[in-house]
Amino acid sequence: MIVTDNVFRDCETGGYLAGQGSGLQYMLPPFIHYEAVGVVVARNTFRDITGAAFGVNGGYNVLFADNVAYDTGRRSHLFEAQAGGRTCDPGDEAPRCGKPLVRAGAWGTADQGDGIEIPNRHVYLVRNVFANRPERPSYWQHLEVTGALGNPGNVPLPARGDTDLRLKANVIDNGPRDHPLGIGDDECPSPYPCAPARVRAANRINTGRVSVREAGGGRLRAVVPGGMPRAQAPAPHWTDRPAGEPALWASWPR
Repeated sequence: MIVTDNVFRDCETGGYLAGQGSGLQYMLPPFIHYEAVGVVVARNTFRDITGAAFGVNGGYNVLFADNVAYDTGRRSHLFEAQAGGRTCDPGDEAPRCGKPLVRAGAWGTADQGDGIEIPNRHVYLVRNVFANRPERPSYWQHLEVTGALGNPGNVPLPARGDTDLRLKANVIDNGPRDHPLGIGDDECPSPYPCAPARVRAANRINTGRVSVREAGGGRLRAVVPGGMPRAQAPAPHWTDRPAGEPALWASWPR
């Protein structure tokens, strides 16, 4: 899926979310594992959004690049990498959960009760700008990241929300200098690319004021002191995809 050159505005919950939750019985092979696979979200404007500007819940190979987010996260955070959900919903199609899907290797359960959590893997944020007015920072923190999943069900272990989560050359102007990053002791341990020290070193976080200007058609242009930092997005990584799923492309489409 390619989501480019759009304007997301006046959203009460959030701007754009890759993945979230599914009823297993409605899924079709070969995509019966992650909630979102092979998603590019690039060059979009996110403005006046109460929740997170964008994020991923249960995604595999997801790229967010060159987006501008302004006045977002007023009740939460700017970006999230959290678990997706998978249930077997009641109804006439419910028997599909067990046969053929779970028996064929789908992640989920045949029980019509509590669902399972779906991990993230290979999620990349590159050259995005998040800017808020000084008097209206995100409510809690910059980011919201899930570490180990509480109920991965039949997902192969280790099942986490932060596996190969990478943030490079992003600019954040959001609240005071000590505004919490949002990555704690349970997420992004030190060897991970999203470890707090590595995120702070690879991105500009509250180091200068960003000017945001109208660019026509509801779009916004961010003017960053010293210019935008440069970085290339890591290439999609398909060698660890679940059995039966295809590799969608060798490089990110733009």
